[in-house]
Amino acid sequence: MRIPFFLVAFASACASSTVQADMWSPSGNWQMSGWAMVSKGLTAQCPMTIDFAVPSPGSTASATPSFFGPHCFFFMERPYLAELQPDGTTLTLHDVVMVGISSGGCSGDLSGQWDNVAKTLTIDTIVPTDTPGTDDCFIQAVLTLNSPSAGSIVP
Repeated sequence: MRIPFFLVAFASACASSTVQADMWSPSGNWQMSGWAMVSKGLTAQCPMTIDFAVPSPGSTASATPSFFGPHCFFFMERPYLAELQPDGTTLTLHDVVMVGISSGGCSGDLSGQWDNVAKTLTIDTIVPTDTPGTDDCFIQAVLTLNSPSAGSIVP
């Protein structure tokens, strides 16, 4: 039986467009920490930590970010899905919800640039306000992978 060329071409195109999962290794509990500059009307410098749960090598991680300090954001509805984007450097925490510093909250994706050699996450992002008439949430931070010290995230 001969298979028409257009079916072979269609099947090939579908196979090549499949999404590949990011690879977190090793599995277990991860932690990144550092200092962050946060702003929503007011600006503050806050210690920031992100705890990750990696259930098995190659699986998607869940992330629980937190700030410490009186003028910092508070994250709601945690944990969040954490994924390394196909570019291999953008690490995204999906659908974060934050409140604090001033009136209103913010919700959306929080992304930063992952350096798999230096084991750092550099965040310079805006999470949009979810309250009309209030400021967006700005976060700038450099977080270092504390554990596992040789952890790797690759596309």
